[in-house]
Amino acid sequence: MNTSGTFYGDNPALVVNGVATIEIVSGIPGNVTVNIENPDPANLTIEPSEGIVIGFYGTPTSIELTANPTEVYGAEASVITAVIYDNDDPVNIVTGIPITFTTDNGIFSNGYIEITITPADGVATTELSSSGVLGVANIGVSAISEALTDSATVTFYEEINLLLVVGTPTYNPTDKTVNFNVRVTGKSINIDEMKVSWVDSSASERLSEISMKIPHDTGVEVDVYNGNVKSDESVDIIDKELPIIGESAIKLTFIKDMLGKTISVVFYPSFAGSYSIEPFLVE
Repeated sequence: MNTSGTFYGDNPALVVNGVATIEIVSGIPGNVTVNIENPDPANLTIEPSEGIVIGFYGTPTSIELTANPTEVYGAEASVITAVIYDNDDPVNIVTGIPITFTTDNGIFSNGYIEITITPADGVATTELSSSGVLGVANIGVSAISEALTDSATVTFYEEINLLLVVGTPTYNPTDKTVNFNVRVTGKSINIDEMKVSWVDSSASERLSEISMKIPHDTGVEVDVYNGNVKSDESVDIIDKELPIIGESAIKLTFIKDMLGKTISVVFYPSFAGSYSIEPFLVE
């Protein structure tokens, strides 16, 4: 055993029916490693060979609860962590104490609104995900018959998505413009790239302009792309944030008649990923 612990009782300990018992005390917080030296008989196998580790702590006085992230979108989950500390200076993480998590919204990784974890390393971790109800989840944690408590909140939102507003696509054959509205769920999306594709494209068909009006009813129409691209080619556009409130109007201008074409549009946010809207027929 290391020097931060003291045996309390006879050592070597008396063996009774094959079992030897001894108590260990320590006035110093920390870990002690206990092993067996000079076994009798000497050929006895000692397991575990590296000994066992026993932790000594001050009085557990606080528990800390954290949630990361505090905003959860769709099927994402928040990692919920609780740690118990003692009253020493500096404080120590206390291990081996059962910690109970509760929530009034969502479910933990066990599928229930309550879970109890006894962490070997002193850090209790679970995940909280939505059960289909949007809004705030009030999370609580307790230990030692609720002598130690803490709380945190997580807010559930819709999945982040960009959707075509049904019934909005229209076509102006004179200007060769295709107009449609989109709406965003979850949180606003900043778009810096787009890709427009159409079925049965020919070499002479080109997309020449993309403009946006945000919001669709009161915003000012702004050109975000001017050029000459074929179907299924990505283009950089002027960065635009599509908000979750209301709808945003998109106008595509072509150099050829697009009547009867099925158009697909992919929006690329500045951070990562992409959002494809439902393909629609130009009619």
